[in-house]
Amino acid sequence: MLTSCAVAPAEETLLEPAAKLAQHLELPIVDPEMNDTDYLLLLTSERLELHKSGEQSTPLFVDFSRFVFRQGKEPIAKAVGLKGKYKPHVLDCTAGLGQDAFVLASQGCRVTMLERSKLIHALLADGLQRAKKDKRLAEVTGRLELIQANAADYLDTLTRVPDVIYLDPMYPETGKSAAKRKSMRFFRDLVGDDLDAETLLTETLALKVKRVVVKRPVKAPPLGGQKAQGSLLGKTTRFDIYA
Repeated sequence: MLTSCAVAPAEETLLEPAAKLAQHLELPIVDPEMNDTDYLLLLTSERLELHKSGEQSTPLFVDFSRFVFRQGKEPIAKAVGLKGKYKPHVLDCTAGLGQDAFVLASQGCRVTMLERSKLIHALLADGLQRAKKDKRLAEVTGRLELIQANAADYLDTLTRVPDVIYLDPMYPETGKSAAKRKSMRFFRDLVGDDLDAETLLTETLALKVKRVVVKRPVKAPPLGGQKAQGSLLGKTTRFDIYA
């Protein structure tokens, strides 16, 4: 798990909003040039960035414009049952950086995104706010709703059940499955594995929604050993469908 993280403004004029963000996240605010934490959440005039201290690589941030051309046929769209004029309301219980949610929204689905980590939620909220100002993305982002909440707690308060519930849990790594992507490495440090994923699947199935979709590594066993009614296979991932 992450041992330390701080917030910093990239320039002096951003000190006030950076301080408000630090207070909200319950993190210290520091001078970026004098930081000694494991991670640094840097507020710039353009965006919110997550830096791994000691690394010179590109920081982690949310940029929905990178997905604007991914509006063709996607396996996830078929997995949630999107067909013709049927555009299901999808509850994404593990939003992460919002890529899957954006793809679904680009296909016409209304997507409610849940993210339990305050820090990851802040990155996602920043990206969503910027995307809403982009004319190319405004229509798609208008179908996205972001909520900072633990999925299990949120499910307990549901008054209207969605058509589809989508889960993309981060699973415990092994020597052969060590995360290579920067986002996965950062997420693992920040929030750890989704050790409650099996329980969450059981809870979602009990809601009797039209469909529950679980994203898994292509060779991984079904989540919690619960056999799916069907699966869609990709090169590296698999969508298990419970209907």
